[in-house]
Amino acid sequence: MHTPPRRLAAALLATLAGSFQQQPRRRSTALRAIPIEDMEAWTREYYAAARDSRVRKGESLDQFLQKYDYFDDDYVLTGPDVGPLCKRDFVATQRGFTLDFGRAIPDLDYLLDGFHVDPDNNERVWFTLRYVGTNDGEATRIGKFELKPTGNPLRGGPELHSIWWTPSKQIKWETVGYAGCRFTGTNEGYGGLAGLLIGIGVPRLVFDLVAPFGKYVFALSQFNEATETGGRACSPASDLPQWWNRRTELGVNVRR
Repeated sequence: MHTPPRRLAAALLATLAGSFQQQPRRRSTALRAIPIEDMEAWTREYYAAARDSRVRKGESLDQFLQKYDYFDDDYVLTGPDVGPLCKRDFVATQRGFTLDFGRAIPDLDYLLDGFHVDPDNNERVWFTLRYVGTNDGEATRIGKFELKPTGNPLRGGPELHSIWWTPSKQIKWETVGYAGCRFTGTNEGYGGLAGLLIGIGVPRLVFDLVAPFGKYVFALSQFNEATETGGRACSPASDLPQWWNRRTELGVNVRR
């Protein structure tokens, strides 16, 4: 039995009309970007916690980790010459770190500014750090060498840092110590540890002589045996998280 043309036309019109009705909205499954205000607040909180625990109170890294859970299991640290370091090697290196800047610079602090979101990663925040304080505390040692207090103010030049935060407020990737200007600050163009040491009396010439070879020595340290107190300034690919090795495969982990 054939359907009458009029009834067929009416059914078709009803179907077409239904297709133009507003459909219920589907919720987006994409992750929402972490607001820049949150990432700045988390970063300031992280640096303040590290300052109060590790510098002001002289607590060990293990004591710090008992209080705070900032480091993601897939954490990676990188710097101009150091890294990439996986979480295990980073923690071991910090355990083996013997210089006590809290005693040498009792009022050591960090000035943070210039927060902005990475245009290619909305969970990564870039910012400028400057070390400030006064080297009027106790003497500290580098191996057999004693560094007596100079009494001089520490006014570091700008260093570029970044943190890739996860939505659960943990750090996935941290970059440190990229000096912004070699003519500004007591760090004399060196970032991180080197800049701090220059500020408390180590001649810049020492780092000028060591720097050309340092990155090769650090890179070769990945073949050292991993211990609980360091031994590596660079982790082997087999110990680095999958997301980092994927970046390497894609050719975006460019080394200078």
